[in-house]
Amino acid sequence: MAAPFDLTNLATLKQYISPATVTSTVADSILQEIITGVSEGIQLYCSREFAVQIRTEVRNGNNRNSMRTLVYPIQSVASIVIAAINGQPGQTLTPNNYTNDNWFIYLQPGNAFGCRFSYGKQNITLNYTAGFITPGQLQLLSAPAWAASTLMTVGAQIQAAGQIYQVLVAGTTGLTIPAFVDTQNTIIAGDGSVTWWAVGPVPVLPSTAQMLPYDLQLACLQQSALVSKNRTRVGDTSTGVGPDRVSFFMRGMTDSTKELLNRHREVFPTDGMGVV
Repeated sequence: MAAPFDLTNLATLKQYISPATVTSTVADSILQEIITGVSEGIQLYCSREFAVQIRTEVRNGNNRNSMRTLVYPIQSVASIVIAAINGQPGQTLTPNNYTNDNWFIYLQPGNAFGCRFSYGKQNITLNYTAGFITPGQLQLLSAPAWAASTLMTVGAQIQAAGQIYQVLVAGTTGLTIPAFVDTQNTIIAGDGSVTWWAVGPVPVLPSTAQMLPYDLQLACLQQSALVSKNRTRVGDTSTGVGPDRVSFFMRGMTDSTKELLNRHREVFPTDGMGVV
């Protein structure tokens, strides 16, 4: 049940909580849900996405020769399209018209717009690949291939035809591979007694991409372990009995986890279309 944006994986979290839990499978589904939920929460806290991905952004022109992408570090830029505006024709820029570093795309001489992302609303389209390799993506890559006559449990994931599929209804797979489809969020029935859900494509990891920074992985471990420990106390204000009663308040992340995340956090305003 891993997601591409998961910032740690189940085996690492179980080892972090207690080596004794490594061989236990009783709480695996709950722990995986915690990892995915915490990973998504960290992305919201940091106002950015971390998993390496092919990205298309429609942005507002800023009348500058540079534009910061919403996902970074940038691995490669496929194309830039500047829409027709103010009497100027639209243009699809080729690689000789731009360069990039980890964060910015820079326009170069030789295009009809004078090296500027012309002012406009949603007139700039950026097609690029950016981000880090996440533990969640590596976990999806390690998903086994479909196999005949195999007992499958709810949440188990497999690879077939370049896609990831997850078990919705447990059972035993059929004798021949079903007609899997590559349309995300599609339900596939008829594989023996198993029903599948199409999760999405198998991650493609550029050779230039780096692994997710370890402080982000540690922050996810810390917060996931805290959520797991306190999952039976949601809504409580204290624990313990008698004079030994200890105050307890659900305050989200600890200060140490926030310190790990703050260096990766976007702190300036964005409008979702243009970054200042």
